[in-house]
Amino acid sequence: ADDEEAEALARELEDVLRLTPDQRSRLVKATDGVEQERRAIETVDSCLEAMMAHSWLTNAGVEECAEQFMGILNPGQVSKFLLWTDHNSESIDRLDYVRAPPAGA
Repeated sequence: ADDEEAEALARELEDVLRLTPDQRSRLVKATDGVEQERRAIETVDSCLEAMMAHSWLTNAGVEECAEQFMGILNPGQVSKFLLWTDHNSESIDRLDYVRAPPAGA
C-alpha cells in the first residue's frame, strides 16, 4: 500500500513539474543513497526509542562503552553497524547476556 501511494505521488508530481529527461537524470543522481540514509536514520530512531523505553540501557557504564566503541568507527562504519544491528535485531534480542562468559574468558 505504501509503495502504491508513493508511486501515485510520484506520478502526480511528474505531471505537475513536467521535468525534462536531463532534469530527471540529475534528480536520480542527486538522490542516490537517500534510501540507505533513510534506513540508517530509522535505525538510530528505533535505538533511541528503545533506550528511552528501557532506562537500564542508559547507565553510565553502557554509555561509556558505547561511546568508546563508536569513537573507533568512522561515520560510514557507524551507519553500516546501525543498519546491521537493525537487520539482525531479532537475533540480537535472543542473545543471553546474563550467562555470557566474563570478558577475557
